[in-house]
Amino acid sequence: VMEEKIWNRAKNDSTGLLEHYKTNASKFISPKSISGTIARSDKKSTLKKVKKLWDKNKSNDEVSKVVNAKNQNVIFSSGTFEIGSSLLPKNTVFETGISKIFNLDDSYVILHILEQQSKKVLTFEEARGAVISSYQNFLEQNWIQALRAKYSFSVNQNVLNELKQKISNE
Repeated sequence: VMEEKIWNRAKNDSTGLLEHYKTNASKFISPKSISGTIARSDKKSTLKKVKKLWDKNKSNDEVSKVVNAKNQNVIFSSGTFEIGSSLLPKNTVFETGISKIFNLDDSYVILHILEQQSKKVLTFEEARGAVISSYQNFLEQNWIQALRAKYSFSVNQNVLNELKQKISNE
């Protein structure tokens, strides 16, 4: 019954989904994030070389060829990273450009930040999965309220306790 009344309805009711999104758009927000590259190494001196090469506008591939020529000394991760990600240093004010070297866990990181994105309301398409989940919760709450208004019920506490006892003994 729940599959028909809630899950399938939420997936297939495009009008209801869109209305739910419009009513609750402020709930569907992208977190603050940065775009760029994170370089991680066990040695601070290696990241100093990375910083010098980035300062000379060398690409990540060029930098990697220099610092990883003999051994894998630096791991590069490029993309968009949410503020608060475990890959980023905590309690840091991020600025566009090349950062200082941070101590993170048992290694060091340096950031080459190309762009910062502030929080923003996601479009319906960007938030579609979250909208479906939220709409399912909304439908379920309404359905349960309607059932409680229509039907009265009571719990036989003695029988419930007996069932609990039988289950815990198995």
